Amino acid sequence: MKRTNFLFLLAFAIVTTAAFLSWGCSSTQDIHKGAVKYDIAKIDTNHGLGYPYEFNRAFDLRKAKLFEPAAYVYINLYPKFKDSVVHQCIEMEDEVRAFDTNYSVPYYIRQSLATEGLQDPEIVNHKTMQVNKPALSVRYKWADGLLEDLYQYGIK
Repeated sequence: MKRTNFLFLLAFAIVTTAAFLSWGCSSTQDIHKGAVKYDIAKIDTNHGLGYPYEFNRAFDLRKAKLFEPAAYVYINLYPKFKDSVVHQCIEMEDEVRAFDTNYSVPYYIRQSLATEGLQDPEIVNHKTMQVNKPALSVRYKWADGLLEDLYQYGIK
């Protein structure tokens, strides 16, 4: 192998590695406010892992008025923690109405399937850009169940 080819490949490998390492973590600690601040990238796609679906994450997103990502977290938590998710969504409904009266939690739940769902590596393979239709239909079923439960509490 020629020396120039080797140096080119070495430089390319270094640049590629640096780019992948810079995308890493999706959250940082805000020292002044003590809260976790989430960057725009919601998924660590370098490692093929989605961000953690936890109530703390959803609460932090709600505090930041990022209702769509919070709704998607709740959709993913719904199968395991139905009652807790429904009650958290009821609380989020009050926050949404106080922030903007034109929208509601069901609106953000439906929107999150289109926006946040496309970021989910379980639904879209980011290497081949193929949609995993069974995983997508599962998310729709979870969202439908959550919307049905919210409807029983008068949230439409």
